[in-house]
Amino acid sequence: MNTISWLKVAAFLAVCFASGALAEDLKTANGKEYKNATVTQVEADGIVVKTKTGISKLYFIELPEDVQKRYHYDPVNAAAAHAAQVAAIQQANQQVEELDKQRREAEQQKALENRLSELQQQKEQLAAQIARPENRTAAQQDASRVNIKRFEAQAREETLGQPPVFPWWYQDGKAYQYAERQRDYEGAKIAAARLGFNSNKVVPPRYSDVSYDPLIRFRKQ
Repeated sequence: MNTISWLKVAAFLAVCFASGALAEDLKTANGKEYKNATVTQVEADGIVVKTKTGISKLYFIELPEDVQKRYHYDPVNAAAAHAAQVAAIQQANQQVEELDKQRREAEQQKALENRLSELQQQKEQLAAQIARPENRTAAQQDASRVNIKRFEAQAREETLGQPPVFPWWYQDGKAYQYAERQRDYEGAKIAAARLGFNSNKVVPPRYSDVSYDPLIRFRKQ
């Protein structure tokens, strides 16, 4: 029988032995017993057994010497297998840590983007709030100019309705000029009352005034 045939026979016998393996009682070095344990797998550092309570792995270093020999325990192979397992676990842990790091960085990036969006919205809102008073001020100024023009027109009309000043009543030009300004003052007060403005803000004339504007206080507001 050639070599290939012998290998096939050996493999067949191994399968038969494994499938027909007898249960046995095993006891570890620390005194724990496994009743009616069936060996389902032999590994470099131990055996996997099946009992009525479940499946367990028993390491060779915990088993008696006869069990170690029966399953061909080799400390060198066991150490190499253990080192390989440790390396695999470390690699898996590194991969998990790297994935976790990437996840945290992605979350931080998302948080920064959200914060940037919030700040941009706040900036736009502040710009809109700042612009509104400016718009209101411009609108108020336009309204004030319109109101002043209405006020001026109404004051002229009311002034014309005041009794005229006849030059021959006065001996000098200053007195005449003061009387004209008094007419302007009275007309402006009547106009203010008609338009709903505060007539007390109308400036009365003074005899020594070089120039006179009864509406000067309204123009400055």
